[in-house]
Amino acid sequence: MDFMTSIIILTHNNLAYTKLCIKSIRKYTKIGTFELIIIDNASIDGTFEWLKQQNDIKYILNEKNNGFAGGCNQGIKMAVGTEILLLNNDTIVVPGWLENLRRALYSSPQVGAVGPVTNNATNLQSINVPYKNNEWKEIIDFGGEYNRINKNKGWQKKVRLIGFCMLIKMTAVKKVGLLDERFFPGNFEDDDYSLRLIQAGYDLLQCNDTFIHHFGGTSFKKYKQKYTDILSTNQRKFSAKWGIKSLYSSENFAEYQKLKIFPGVKILEIGCACGASLIELKAKFPACSIYGIDKAVTAATITNHYFPTIQGDIETMALPYKKAFFDYIILPDTLSCTINPLLVLKKIKPYLKENGSIILSCYNIMHYDIIKKLLAGTWSYTDNFSRDAFSFDQLRFFSFSTLQTLAKKADLQIKHYDAFAKPQTDTEENSNFINQLMETGFTPPSKEWELKTYRYIIYLQKKQLPAEKISLYQHSGKKDPKKICFITCVNNDVQYNICLDTIHNLNIPKGYSIETLAIKNAESMAQGYNLALKKTNAKYKIYLHQDVRIINKKIIFDILHLFRMDKSIGMVGTTGVYKIPINGRWWEAKTGVGLIIHNPDGGTLFEHRFEQKHLEKSYAEVNAVDGNLMVTQYDLPWREDLFKGWHFYDTSQCIEFMKKGYKVVVPSLIEPWNIHACGLTNLTNDHEIARKIFLQEYLPFLKQQTK
Repeated sequence: MDFMTSIIILTHNNLAYTKLCIKSIRKYTKIGTFELIIIDNASIDGTFEWLKQQNDIKYILNEKNNGFAGGCNQGIKMAVGTEILLLNNDTIVVPGWLENLRRALYSSPQVGAVGPVTNNATNLQSINVPYKNNEWKEIIDFGGEYNRINKNKGWQKKVRLIGFCMLIKMTAVKKVGLLDERFFPGNFEDDDYSLRLIQAGYDLLQCNDTFIHHFGGTSFKKYKQKYTDILSTNQRKFSAKWGIKSLYSSENFAEYQKLKIFPGVKILEIGCACGASLIELKAKFPACSIYGIDKAVTAATITNHYFPTIQGDIETMALPYKKAFFDYIILPDTLSCTINPLLVLKKIKPYLKENGSIILSCYNIMHYDIIKKLLAGTWSYTDNFSRDAFSFDQLRFFSFSTLQTLAKKADLQIKHYDAFAKPQTDTEENSNFINQLMETGFTPPSKEWELKTYRYIIYLQKKQLPAEKISLYQHSGKKDPKKICFITCVNNDVQYNICLDTIHNLNIPKGYSIETLAIKNAESMAQGYNLALKKTNAKYKIYLHQDVRIINKKIIFDILHLFRMDKSIGMVGTTGVYKIPINGRWWEAKTGVGLIIHNPDGGTLFEHRFEQKHLEKSYAEVNAVDGNLMVTQYDLPWREDLFKGWHFYDTSQCIEFMKKGYKVVVPSLIEPWNIHACGLTNLTNDHEIARKIFLQEYLPFLKQQTK
């Protein structure tokens, strides 16, 4: 079969981006396999004149802006290809792009549309890229290599594809029809078309083996408020048309993060929306079996295209499953939308395996912002599509106390819970309000963390297991001598989720509990770690990078043994040096100690032993350890006053501990405790600035080292 792709590009000004896009298509797409169609929506920047000079482009010059859907429909009517490609003009295509997309599109008659991954997109279609300046050569080099070496990365089924680059079979277009022009000038027409394709029986695929560059949002960057208004308006139109609020049941997949997936695990989600969240879970864990329930007819129908899903109200419907069938039953913000939450829990409990878990999420009615609105009389129900405790569909309100009571009445045990706060709202005004609430006597100081928690995820089990608290994001009061907190500054959820998986597989000493604390949007490593110190009452802290994977399942036992053996040990690391070089770079020291698996040169992971021979003693006292994993039993503030970025915070903290009389040590390691999948690190100007600050502060210490 001879393929011909009709590439349809909408333009509205931004001629410079259009030229880059066309240049890349001409250079990296085989001649004779495509036609170029540009629909210009009333540009005033010279696009008209430029198009008239092009000999290989079909075009329409609209006198008014017909919107994205309207313009695309004009292009589709002109197209003669076997497939159409909706492509934004702020994209750059790279070698191998169209061949890879076509391979996926024609992999099965059931596939109706496919889309690539990119550097800038929602819908989990974006990946991390090594380039920062959006320069042509960097983009082409990375993209071409990505498309060449990732042929085994696989294709992933989706509920939605973004219209920045969407390849659709012409046969599917003829069956489904044109884009819906009610979504003017743009946004949600791609959501709508995705659902229409699925409704017609087609699969959508995300091609994880195909990359193109996307600058993103160039047409709306100058009109941020206008863009927000358009987005809100079209979201309402979408909701009215389909009878759903969202394709996703979970905004950030937090309900899935602690699932222990094994072959054959069975998961039921009640309130699954259109299955967009579940399909991401399935992509990550193909061996799991997924089932869904949703009230909305459309949502249940769309999800049922990919998973067994039934439409119904959990409070009144009969459940068709066998008893003790599910390993997990998930209710993402669902229980608060029921009339009788207790009856719902009692109803679903028999369908849970004896060692299974019910995972429910809900908003906290005790959050200080809600109390503030209630006291001021300014609260109101909202239908703004950003879910909160006052959304129209919220029928029941929960605090931690009411959740405990609910679990007890349902004869369920809270195994552990996550309590999410909003550190960015911790202003002086809000802190004063919280203090005033506690001064009234109605809210004791021990409840301060509840006032700062806006959302809970509760993990329930049938068995009466010892209660374990994990990921409690706000704490106050006395230190818990039997708690270990794992603290990470996070900017990559994919990396962090892998890190979390290794933490949740650790052996925990009897009577001890663990918590995980993810600090997002930190200004620096030191600032993030200081923020964490305020949010946990754990005595023991394990500070680790998001790309660390702990492989010693007994690491907590080993750490506690060290600290009990010598109370003067303040900090433990897995690699370190006896003497910090006078230039401040610890890793350039002549002699070191420790063991780790890493890839600092960007290549394959390998085991690296820093000392010449195994230590004869239980540990070696050092002057610096690597910050990829640092364990403490005492708290000292991190020097965020000095280090505003991501360098030298670790060596600084080691010296601060020693100045207070504590030992910094590396244990004798027969086997490595952790992997650090750091990859190649480029020392930027930020590194040099931090190094100069470090030397200015600590040079006297470096000169006095005797080891």
